[in-house]
Amino acid sequence: MLIERDIHLSSNELFDVLAGGITDAGVDVADTGATTTLMTYWGTGEYNFDTSPVITASHNPKNHNGLKFSGKNVLPVGYDNGPKRLKKIVESNTITMKKNIRDFYYSDCGKLASLIIRNIVSELKKQAKKLSKLMAFISPYFNTGEVNFMISKKQEAMNAVVDYFMANEKPKKIYDFVGHNLECLKWWLNIKPSNTEPYLRFSTDTGPDNLLKEKTALIYTILNKYKK
Repeated sequence: MLIERDIHLSSNELFDVLAGGITDAGVDVADTGATTTLMTYWGTGEYNFDTSPVITASHNPKNHNGLKFSGKNVLPVGYDNGPKRLKKIVESNTITMKKNIRDFYYSDCGKLASLIIRNIVSELKKQAKKLSKLMAFISPYFNTGEVNFMISKKQEAMNAVVDYFMANEKPKKIYDFVGHNLECLKWWLNIKPSNTEPYLRFSTDTGPDNLLKEKTALIYTILNKYKK
């Protein structure tokens, strides 16, 4: 098992406790030291680890902390295939997400995406070509970015959005490992609750047909009913 930690105040202490418990159970632990989540994604895929917990509070204050997990092949571990199963195990013994890049084990990495774009621009410059000419062949996409709704009943509100589009759009694909992702014919939607704040977050991309206003208005109408 690969374990990574960030520089939050309690990360080293949590690592000692987590690594100690895991090794006591007979599982070998590889320690990355203090590093980034992106390095954990790479290490998990490159060295074929089955599980890789990250001790991190993400963007939260320095006195916060927590865990997030990647599974084999850097697959995200959500509630249903992670903590929910762990909770059942614990109880029975009475005793815990942008665009993904194919060559980075299908994980998200903004820095790597920036480097790829930089290399493309560098090659175009050598050929005396402009980036605008390359972009002219790419269909424009329209997106909301990440929108936050302050909602206490996050699960209920999220279900209302998902249920509406399941009934009216018949999505081609549905994923539920990071909130809910619905892929429809000409657009997609991601909606997910914050685990640390009273926010429900959504983003949508409507592709070249620019359905953004229509789809966003529908989502706002549903979510506004649940706002504080």
